[in-house]
Amino acid sequence: MSFGRFNYHQPETTAEACTLGQKYGRKSAYLAGGTELLVDLRSGRKQVCHVISLGGLDELKHITMEGDILCIGALVPLSEIAESEIVKTHFPALSEVIGTMAGRQIRNLGTMGGNFCCGVPCSDTPPISCAANAEIVLTGPEGRRTVAAREFVLAPRVTVRRDSHRNSHSPPTGRIRGEFSAVFTAPGLGPGRGLGGGLGPHGKRGHHRSPHLSRRGGSRPAAGG
Repeated sequence: MSFGRFNYHQPETTAEACTLGQKYGRKSAYLAGGTELLVDLRSGRKQVCHVISLGGLDELKHITMEGDILCIGALVPLSEIAESEIVKTHFPALSEVIGTMAGRQIRNLGTMGGNFCCGVPCSDTPPISCAANAEIVLTGPEGRRTVAAREFVLAPRVTVRRDSHRNSHSPPTGRIRGEFSAVFTAPGLGPGRGLGGGLGPHGKRGHHRSPHLSRRGGSRPAAGG
């Protein structure tokens, strides 16, 4: 089977990518690594008229620490995340999980953002991210907003993204669309700190049940404002 016919767009900025997504709505799809989208297009599971490539958005290809918060750009290849010394130091469990998933070729193409946004049940990174109280920063025509990882996937292939297919939380056609993941954030969880991020809300060790990441007494704002 073929991929079908579609228009291919290569935006150079996140703002341009959002504008294209908003313009074409459900007739479009964002392309990151393509390990899920291309399979869906070829099988006929998904049919679109416009494919918007995010590959040129270098601003989403970083791994950094902001204070005690680990920030991973949505377009960083999974293999790079697994081999990153920053990730190995501050979130070793994520490095280990990614290192065991799929094959090297898939990890070279797949991204953190795509692994979340596809919403498929077999995705490897969401479970460990939920256990770590991680958050996803989404960017769209109206700016950025932060969503707890545990609240991101609503059902198989259905997420909170505002252009997510079959998402009951999406606005009606003609309203704001064109949203995609920009940054993944998680508290530094080095050896000995566990997945709960150290001290809980009452000063006791254990899992912090809040859906938001805490930075010593306050919720961390969305990256980039």
